[in-house]
Amino acid sequence: MRPYQISRDKLWKGIIEDLFEDFLRYFYPEWADEAVDGSQNVVFLDKELTELYPESAQTTRFADKLVQVPLKTGADLWVLVHVEVQGYRDADFPARMFTYFYRIRDRYQKEILALAILTDKNSRYHPKKYHYQFLKTSLTYRFDTFKLKNKTETALLQPHNPFSIVMQTAFKALQTDDLADIRQKSGNWL
Repeated sequence: MRPYQISRDKLWKGIIEDLFEDFLRYFYPEWADEAVDGSQNVVFLDKELTELYPESAQTTRFADKLVQVPLKTGADLWVLVHVEVQGYRDADFPARMFTYFYRIRDRYQKEILALAILTDKNSRYHPKKYHYQFLKTSLTYRFDTFKLKNKTETALLQPHNPFSIVMQTAFKALQTDDLADIRQKSGNWL
């Protein structure tokens, strides 16, 4: 890694923090406008997430954010954002999403919106649920996903939302690893 480069997980974490309201409106536009209390600040719960899942602090393959979002009802919603930046299939990923969910739910008893943004190049890899079964006991946990590889550049466009530029840039990055090439394709707005 060259000195001026930063890791993908740190880049995603920083962008999500800096543009969180736009991020919410990008993935959940109607809900964000109707339910989120924009007059109050969101709270990033990095410390709480690390305490709940210390294993994630030891790897740089994914960027996880846990965010407390104030709602107009006066309640808080906790949003778990998991950005998968590894470029290969991970059989443990659905179990990890479930582990995050039940640890947050068990410890804090909060409503949880879980979103996995998959940025790998394998269009067939698209986990959406975790399933456990032993004898007559079973459990299925479904979580929301956004598979960047399976989108089109046009589908990623949302006028007046800066996070749209982030998603279009990430889409172009899937097509090349050369930042200079990405800058050229994006009209040098990077």
